[in-house]
Amino acid sequence: MSRPPSPPRSGGAPSRRVVLAGLAGLGLAHPGVTAASATPAGQNGVIVLPTALIIQSLPGLPDVSGAGRETRLGFGTNPPAPTLRARAGASAALSLESRIDEPVALGFGGLALPQGPLGVPGFGPELPAGGQFDIRLYPAESGTYLISPYNPHQLARGLAAALVVEGPQDHAVDREHVLLIQDRRAAEDGPVQLTVNGQTVPELPAGRGERVRLRLLNATRGLFLPLKLDAPCFIVAIDGRPAEPFRPAEGRLPLAPGGRLEVLVDIDEISSDGLPLAVETAAAPRPLARLMAVEAARTGPAWPAPPPLRPAVREPALRHATRLDLAVPERPAPGTDAEPMARVRRGTTLAIGIRNPTQTPAILRLYGLSARLLDALDDGWKPWWQDCVMLWPGSTTRLALVAERPGRWPLVIQRTGDAAPLRLAWFEATR
Repeated sequence: MSRPPSPPRSGGAPSRRVVLAGLAGLGLAHPGVTAASATPAGQNGVIVLPTALIIQSLPGLPDVSGAGRETRLGFGTNPPAPTLRARAGASAALSLESRIDEPVALGFGGLALPQGPLGVPGFGPELPAGGQFDIRLYPAESGTYLISPYNPHQLARGLAAALVVEGPQDHAVDREHVLLIQDRRAAEDGPVQLTVNGQTVPELPAGRGERVRLRLLNATRGLFLPLKLDAPCFIVAIDGRPAEPFRPAEGRLPLAPGGRLEVLVDIDEISSDGLPLAVETAAAPRPLARLMAVEAARTGPAWPAPPPLRPAVREPALRHATRLDLAVPERPAPGTDAEPMARVRRGTTLAIGIRNPTQTPAILRLYGLSARLLDALDDGWKPWWQDCVMLWPGSTTRLALVAERPGRWPLVIQRTGDAAPLRLAWFEATR
């Protein structure tokens, strides 16, 4: 069951003007170009699993204002937020050691892990303060995933990493760039500076006639990013799962907090100023990164439209679904819901309607699961999967997922702007 490809916006999504006005209210700072931004991103900080990482404090770094100092968090790599790479269908090990004085619950988004839904306290093992923890990965298919902490204050201090799973079904490209987007703030209500791979407006090489894959990851603290790229492109994967390839309307690439997009960009021409990937604001688009021309140009026939790929996930069976309702609270609810939304047998489809009666957008985060966004009448779904879903004010978002594995599975609703948890609901799947 699918619809013709269209941009990932639900019927209750706000107008573009509302989204841009919301960004203006955050005081988005212009990320001025620095000398470091001339270093091409994606050439450093790539680590192939298996590996060991150390979570540690990085004191004494200049803050956004430039007048003070702040303590950031990183993985003991350069840059502090690295890109990890693994192979689909192969086992990979990640060993984590903590050298900070607080526990860390690291999540992997919709990636299914043998340990269960890592990343939410109480639902899977945490890395204790000063402790060590080994994670075993068995990724079934290629995709892009965000490794990030549940604690929004740890996320605000820069603790995040990209995980790229490569496989034989990957779309062929001439080159690839991974763009991990983070935010820095001098104060909770102060201007926001966006960085890409720790840099401001990095320059990414691209040749005329090439097809370039951009892996975009939103590691900000609860910011919806209305990105825009004025070049022929296809969205081919959303939140780590293949999507039916489609051209985004007017080059707009909406990226939810925690979300990921894989975009194939066909380079026709690049001016001397480069081709900017920008974030739209109420004032004007502001560049996050630039594709810059290299001397070499690709020769040969033009790239064809990318073929659709089949996700390695079970489709929902709506006719026999267990139907549930959930609401976004006005204020944060203390702790985890005492009782599950449902207890179901393994393999059951859950069709969940999430109502947001508030005046503020919220985010639904899934861990170890992916969901289909349903049409308004539940008679079909969007041609992609998501594990990070925007919940727009005054609307009801409907989604469907399959409880494929036994265990307790969290559904976390977070506030936009600071990623503070609003509600932690859950369901249980039995054998």
